[in-house]
Amino acid sequence: MRLVIDRFKIKTPKEIEKSFKLVVCSDLHVGESPVNSGVLNLYSTLKGIQKIKNVDLIAIAGDLVNNAHSLRTPLAMKNLKTFLKTLSEQAPVVIVNGNHDIYMSGRRTREAFQKLGEIPNVNIVDNLQQRIGKNLVITGFSPRHGAYKLLKHGRSSHRIAFHDYKESGLKFNPKNFNIILTHSPHSLTNKLAVKELPEVYQNADLIVSGHLHNGLLFSGHVTWLNRYINELMPTNILKKLLIKFSDWGFWVDPKTSFLINLCRGARLAGEGKIGRCILPGVKDYKTISLAGENKNKLVQVVTKGVNKWVIGPGLLTRPSVVELVIEKS
Repeated sequence: MRLVIDRFKIKTPKEIEKSFKLVVCSDLHVGESPVNSGVLNLYSTLKGIQKIKNVDLIAIAGDLVNNAHSLRTPLAMKNLKTFLKTLSEQAPVVIVNGNHDIYMSGRRTREAFQKLGEIPNVNIVDNLQQRIGKNLVITGFSPRHGAYKLLKHGRSSHRIAFHDYKESGLKFNPKNFNIILTHSPHSLTNKLAVKELPEVYQNADLIVSGHLHNGLLFSGHVTWLNRYINELMPTNILKKLLIKFSDWGFWVDPKTSFLINLCRGARLAGEGKIGRCILPGVKDYKTISLAGENKNKLVQVVTKGVNKWVIGPGLLTRPSVVELVIEKS
């Protein structure tokens, strides 16, 4: 299937050495079977990324495999290693794990995951930081599996993520352009996080993640909704409901009218709240400035990855990656 590339341009007042291009993909879900949907879309994702020119860094936001056992399956590992090795020849690659990478994992599967970091120019940054430019730093955050169980544990899942973040000892230099790579967009960007982890919102500039996948329900023609979403005042009840829905993981794709899980979109967060949602263009860059009224905010961008299921809604949506250009304002 043809890959969709969503493009954002982030302008920052921080002193960065040069314009920087970051490509983010996630949720490959490579499995044991050759007809696994991850395998079916893996190489179309690879070909799509290879068409992007002058890439400085490629980030993979978790769920490389469909389940941790796949890390001990020769076919899945062969596909993954080929994929990562090819990407690493284009640009350095950084990876964090996702819930599927760690679910029911044991020592052998964890060791297999770490071996992916032995591929030249590939680094696993789980709860680690890596400098990627003079004033650019990428921070990987990977909480325990319980942090992903929102439907089962609710706010307790957020508390697990906060605890793991604090235990990681991650710190930010506010002079750097700080990028956080984490699997779930809910781990650090929810209303509780804004209050309990103020240092993230004071010092980080960009959070990139995946986890939420493709469309679930057909919502009909929603052009009126796409128009009103960015025009309504923040106090408007409808907009508040829409932002709340986005926190639950639902959003509208303006091109297909499918209700999709906050995928192919971005939003601003900070100043004690999750800010307005932004729908991207498909061909042109959507420009977001972190100067002026957005000076004390960060940008959250989510990519939907490959189709998770072979049948059903998975056939109706296409895999996507995000291309981010960071430049001085």
